[in-house]
Amino acid sequence: MSAAEPVVVVRNAGRVYGTGESQVVALRDASLDVAAGEVLFVSGPSGCGKSTLTSIVGCVLRPTSGSVRVLGREVTTMTEAELAALRLTSIGFVFQAHNLVAALTAAENVRLPLSLQGVERGEADRRARELLSGVGLSDKVDRRPGDLSGGQRQRVAVARALIARPALLLADEPTASLDAQAGHDVMALMTAVARDHGTTVFVVTHDPRIRPFADRRIAMEDGRILGEEHA
Repeated sequence: MSAAEPVVVVRNAGRVYGTGESQVVALRDASLDVAAGEVLFVSGPSGCGKSTLTSIVGCVLRPTSGSVRVLGREVTTMTEAELAALRLTSIGFVFQAHNLVAALTAAENVRLPLSLQGVERGEADRRARELLSGVGLSDKVDRRPGDLSGGQRQRVAVARALIARPALLLADEPTASLDAQAGHDVMALMTAVARDHGTTVFVVTHDPRIRPFADRRIAMEDGRILGEEHA
């Protein structure tokens, strides 16, 4: 990928589920560029196509039409193994429900992506503890998710998403289950750490409280991108 090329390039992408009378069009003729280091928010009503677009950008779902380039690679022509490798090495995910492994400690959850990449355990643990300290959880590294508050679990999830220093970070409603202060803190943390590493941040959100963190916001409805607004 050249330095000037956007991290994400979507051109006339569509996604259809089912066939015949049961067919559902989830995404319609979507086109979008996301620049390196940009913080982009996507909003719209439930069922508007936000999650489908996010899954396509995150190389979890293939479009049924159009072109999608992520980090300089055409997603539509990649094998499942290639997509999995790209997700593991270059894309971080933060979910509303945290998706932490209940049996693992905070440090073990955070180092999991590095373990899957084959990074030596001592180095993975060092980086996990360093990142947890950076998110204000140095005293929680050996606690399991059940012993943490919602805001603390989300900070662990952010640390896990960032530990492999991904080029692209996707967050699906990361503040929906948090109070105003915790939501603000999570977004401040996520964008600050991402910017330190030059990471592009792609956030799906209904939360108006975190609008100031975006460089650009796009609105969706009925599977279409309606327009955009710069900060």
